[in-house]
Amino acid sequence: MPAQVLDPLEALRLLTTRLYPKKPAAFPVDEAPEGFLSRGVDWALELVGPQPAGRRALRDGYAFFREAWKGDELRVLGVLTAGASLDLGGKPIPARSEPSADEGSVWRVETGAILPADVVAFLPVSSVTIVGPGRIRVGETAEAPGADRNGESLPGLRARFPAGTRLGARLRALLQSAGISQVELVPPFPVGFATVGDELMDLGALCEGGQRGEGEKAEHRPDLTAPDLETSIRRIGLTPVALGILPDSPTVLHDTVIRAKERRLEVVILAGGLGEGLADRTIEALKRVEADFIIQGLDLDGCSRFVFAKAYDLDILALGGLPFEAAAGMDLFVRPALCSRLGAPRSLWDWSRISWHCEPSGDLRRTGRTEGAWRLFPAAMVPDKAGAPKVRLRKALTPFHPTAEGQEGWAVVPPTASSEAEPTLVHFQPL
Repeated sequence: MPAQVLDPLEALRLLTTRLYPKKPAAFPVDEAPEGFLSRGVDWALELVGPQPAGRRALRDGYAFFREAWKGDELRVLGVLTAGASLDLGGKPIPARSEPSADEGSVWRVETGAILPADVVAFLPVSSVTIVGPGRIRVGETAEAPGADRNGESLPGLRARFPAGTRLGARLRALLQSAGISQVELVPPFPVGFATVGDELMDLGALCEGGQRGEGEKAEHRPDLTAPDLETSIRRIGLTPVALGILPDSPTVLHDTVIRAKERRLEVVILAGGLGEGLADRTIEALKRVEADFIIQGLDLDGCSRFVFAKAYDLDILALGGLPFEAAAGMDLFVRPALCSRLGAPRSLWDWSRISWHCEPSGDLRRTGRTEGAWRLFPAAMVPDKAGAPKVRLRKALTPFHPTAEGQEGWAVVPPTASSEAEPTLVHFQPL
């Protein structure tokens, strides 16, 4: 497929379907990394009849060793977690066959913790009042396991967690409570990132009081993009691998791609080195490694410089080097591509299906630098007079940084939009 300059929606579709697929792997539930289920899980728990040894708590609360009544005050021995028994100071209690207690004391229990065999009642944290160090007062009669508040037996619990469900601490504990020992998900993969430009200086060195060397003039600027790239990659749940600040040299860029392959990276993000018309050093370097170009520019004013290419079984994503276009390219296109490869559901990354009414603005009536192109604005969500959400465009300052803009997302505005149009808003959604 020849490289194309694409509109934002088509670019999003290609990026979320054309990265090299990552095969799911099976993991023990207690050792699996956080991620998204590749295969749905049927969860079931019987609450009546004999309870199996090693049953786990379904929610946070307090485990009682005798019936407890409203107003009773009891002593808290410690905390039972999914992996350990802790005293009230958070220090591990020496291992023993099983936690126990006298009738006048309780254990604080976290979801997924193994319950002692002689527990006879349980209360959620909302039904207990802390009255002093290591002491609680019962707010309602403690429930016997397997019975509701009317004393009637509860049927077994059933649930299905479909593919794409996030595996976090809560779900992990629920699966363990039902004796599910294994899950399938796409394992996290390493993502290399580098910024490109002779003018860039390391932000960390500047913060430490580093001085410009001889020949370093005022045209040098701090590298504001690399820290944001690293943070974005890490927030997705992937492993960022810094490749450094690279000079505007096709030879160095070529060697960086080769080195990334040798280090077994799977995706490489380059920010910078793309000149006007996409005819700069990054393109030249990728041609030297005989890369297959899939996207070579976006029909998006403000984020037109973007490349998606493949070489040596690597997915290579190149962004414009200015902080505004690098942040937009990462949030709108790179992050969805990585999330899709990791198995995240479309609801977390497919911003193309969500559009909102935009607050009237003169900016919508003005054309961008490229007539007929889609346009890009920092944006925030605000309520209208009826309380319904709508988009408010923000001004992009220089140097750009989302925090300084009061930004909550990106508004991607179609070419035909006027002051009454409905642009698409992309929210910053932590994964």
